[in-house]
Amino acid sequence: PSAEEIYDALKAENPNLSLGTVYRNLKQLEELGQIVKVASVNDKERYDAFCQSHVHFVCDDCGKICDAHDVDFDAVKSALSLGNGQTISRIKIVLNGICKDCGEKL
Repeated sequence: PSAEEIYDALKAENPNLSLGTVYRNLKQLEELGQIVKVASVNDKERYDAFCQSHVHFVCDDCGKICDAHDVDFDAVKSALSLGNGQTISRIKIVLNGICKDCGEKL
């Protein structure tokens, strides 16, 4: 979800909630490693609570974001040669394209 979607979901039960509070809490959760920024869709950052290495697919038409499964991250790490003793601790991959639903509309 985006900060705005989170704000909209919580506002009814928390009438004093501000969008700034949501942004501050998202930033703090990101700094604590509890969430990650996935991608920017329509100029809005989107967040994910699943922080392990995985791939996201973003539809360029509708903006839907979904996880892409069955990625062999060990193979990805092996394919990347960083040199200089650098090691990869986390991989963030975002694929863009057209989702199945939007593709069927074409």
